[in-house]
Amino acid sequence: MIPTLNAGPDFRLLLDGLYSQTIKTAEIIIIDSQSSDNTVETAKDYGCRIIPIKQTEFNHGATRNLGARMADTEFVVFMTQDAIPADQKMLEELIRPFEQDQKTAISFARHIPRETPTGWKAFTENYNYPEQSLRKTKADLPTLGIKTFSAQMSAQQ
Repeated sequence: MIPTLNAGPDFRLLLDGLYSQTIKTAEIIIIDSQSSDNTVETAKDYGCRIIPIKQTEFNHGATRNLGARMADTEFVVFMTQDAIPADQKMLEELIRPFEQDQKTAISFARHIPRETPTGWKAFTENYNYPEQSLRKTKADLPTLGIKTFSAQMSAQQ
């Protein structure tokens, strides 16, 4: 599910990346909040399902919940319109934790900024999106606190 408003020229890169995954995409749902560029036409060209909403109805959580309700699949992956899969195994890697452990509640991909961050931004990017994969459990609460539940769900390059 991808919420959009004027997805821009890189939108095709996202859709190409999703359709080139090792795990075939069951359906791509686009929640469009009144884009005024060619976002909807591009999505239609790729065979995506478009769900229009008003800009005033957009809310990060509510929009994702709407997309999840509309999906008829075992797994739902949320992405933003400017996220581009870093490789063809992104979906495979996102689903793997669920196959390995029934207690898995969420899986997310690393965010890789398009431009190399510097200063404070570099620190927060490295802290929030470490290079190594990690698994968080209730046992991490004393050390990580609220970060135990933190998940950033976009992969960009």
